[in-house]
Amino acid sequence: MGHTKEQAAANFADFQRTIPSLDIVPGHAKIPENEAADLAAKEGAASIPPALHKFSYASLKRYAKTQSLSAAQL
Repeated sequence: MGHTKEQAAANFADFQRTIPSLDIVPGHAKIPENEAADLAAKEGAASIPPALHKFSYASLKRYAKTQSLSAAQL
């Protein structure tokens, strides 16, 4: 069941008459659970993550190649 061109044109005309509105919704200020979540998020964002990888992939690959060549020469 497809729409006819007339139905599509009427729907489009209705859409064009739609007036957009913008509603301002207050944030989650002064709600205890959300205040705690905000504080935890801010603390987490401010903390410096530990350096998990001190070596680049390329340097590790180079090291592995050097080690395997050294072992092959023995």
